[in-house]
Amino acid sequence: MRQAAAAGGILIGFALYFGNALLLVEIGRALVREERHARAAVAVAAAGRLVLLGVLLAGVFLVLGKPAGLGACGGLLASQVNLHLPMRRPGVAI
Repeated sequence: MRQAAAAGGILIGFALYFGNALLLVEIGRALVREERHARAAVAVAAAGRLVLLGVLLAGVFLVLGKPAGLGACGGLLASQVNLHLPMRRPGVAI
């Protein structure tokens, strides 16, 4: 049962990452369109996204339990780290 909860938590973590990426896209669109008060909205949105992720992760821990919460944290971490690691191609030296 714990393994299933952890696996579900990993999927939740990936979904949280995807939602966070969508929020970043919308923030970028607001900056590109140069909407009124876009800079202020971006400043507030940066802190708001972190608070939202924290609240959602806390909700996963409270509702689904520790294995699912740890899985969600791991899924979010894995998706974020995967974005920042350089891709290695066969035969290409770094």
